[in-house]
Amino acid sequence: MSEDNKKSSLPEEEMSREIQIQILREKLQLSEKQLEDKDVQLEHYKQMVTTLKEILADLTNRNKPQSSTSPSTVHSTVIPLGRSTSVNPPPGYEQPEERPVLQRSQSTGKYDRNRRASIDREQEPPFTRGAGSSGSSGAYQHPHAKQTQQQPAKNPIGRSITETDKRKTSEAPKKEKFGAQKSLSMPSLDALDSKFPAMEHIAGQVYALSKYQQGCRFLQKKLDEADPAESAVIFDELEPHFVELMLDPFGNYLFSKLVEHSSTDQKTTIVRRILPDIMSAALDKFGSQSLQKMFPQLNDTQIFQIIDGLKDNAALLIKHEKANYLVQFFLEQLSPPHGQWIYDGICQHMREIGTSRFGCVIIKKCLDRATASQREKMIEKASANVIALVEDQYGNYVVQHILEKFPQEENSQDMIMGIRGKIIELCTQKFSSNVVEKCLRAARDDIRASMLAEITEHLTHLLNDRFGNFVVQTALDVTHGEEREALIASLQPLLNGPQTSYSKRLREKIQQLGLLSSQ
Repeated sequence: MSEDNKKSSLPEEEMSREIQIQILREKLQLSEKQLEDKDVQLEHYKQMVTTLKEILADLTNRNKPQSSTSPSTVHSTVIPLGRSTSVNPPPGYEQPEERPVLQRSQSTGKYDRNRRASIDREQEPPFTRGAGSSGSSGAYQHPHAKQTQQQPAKNPIGRSITETDKRKTSEAPKKEKFGAQKSLSMPSLDALDSKFPAMEHIAGQVYALSKYQQGCRFLQKKLDEADPAESAVIFDELEPHFVELMLDPFGNYLFSKLVEHSSTDQKTTIVRRILPDIMSAALDKFGSQSLQKMFPQLNDTQIFQIIDGLKDNAALLIKHEKANYLVQFFLEQLSPPHGQWIYDGICQHMREIGTSRFGCVIIKKCLDRATASQREKMIEKASANVIALVEDQYGNYVVQHILEKFPQEENSQDMIMGIRGKIIELCTQKFSSNVVEKCLRAARDDIRASMLAEITEHLTHLLNDRFGNFVVQTALDVTHGEEREALIASLQPLLNGPQTSYSKRLREKIQQLGLLSSQ
């Protein structure tokens, strides 16, 4: 039968337009599902899905009820199942292969989705996912495609991957993690014990072993078990690499163990080796830990040799997020003479250190542990930089700490006098307003009187400020007798006028004290 006859002839059992739309929708869903497999004929199925969408949209529009459409007109647009549609295809459209259609059951007269028309699919390409995909077979075939013998998977260069190749791949040695001697394999301590049963067997391999976690543990074990003569083998091979060990996540533990088992002369050698790079070690997380563990094993001479390499960079060490722990170790664990370089560095760089995040913490700890002469000198330097410290987010805590812990020190009172003339400006700032309140509480009577006189001159400004009103409230708390009466007399005309949220709070406080009428 010719192609024209196929297009003109109708099936014996005419189907409704809704059934035809349903079939096309199923074809569309099937094609969209096939699009998920990107490795097989992607462009072909994109074109087919686009065409089916256009046909489906056209049929849906034609299926809308029209009053002027005659039954014969509707009947003429019925599409034979499994045949090409009468809708004009878009330019450049190529007819896709026929897809399976629903088959009517002979017993029930309904369309059975599980029964498909017999269509030859041998020429339809299989949907393969490649050898690396999930699944037991490594390839996926369309559920309606004929089952054919599975072909071996292809590798990227086109050759079939055989079982021998897979076995070779699975048995291939893994790369070493840290890049040390590749021929050295250390799965466990037991394996290392069997490979190096005696100390002489590890000669020439100590540095390579120190680059691995298990190797470091093995060498630490050998140091615990060996006598000094045998430990010297490990010491001599690691001597050129002491700083490297200190900075290593695993090697720093071996370095600490080596110091523990070293003689006095060997410890002197260690100090001499690390001195040129002592700052690199102090500024490193693991290097700082190594130094902290090493100091209790050293004598005073060796400790002062290390201090000589650190003291010129005291400000940097105190402010550093890692090295500041080493500075705290000097203050807390070692004797006061060993920490003198820290006090000297703080006094020399008080403003720089006091306004840093970690520096303010170190200064507070130094003040608590300092001798009388050390503390006096530190407070004197803080007084010389009081304005810069008071206005800083970290430095203000240094001044507050001095006023709280050492208010009777002569230098502390000098620090309070240092803010006079700028009190109003400091009262209206977040950090410095807290310091002004501490000054009012810690100041001597004569100094407090001069501060109150400066505050009274600018009460209107302070009452309406979100920070200044707290200073005025503190002034009411610390004054008594005539001073308080004079302050309230200055406040009363302001509190009887228009109120703000800040002045209302102050008025309520005075009323609680019973010093202001409620009118």
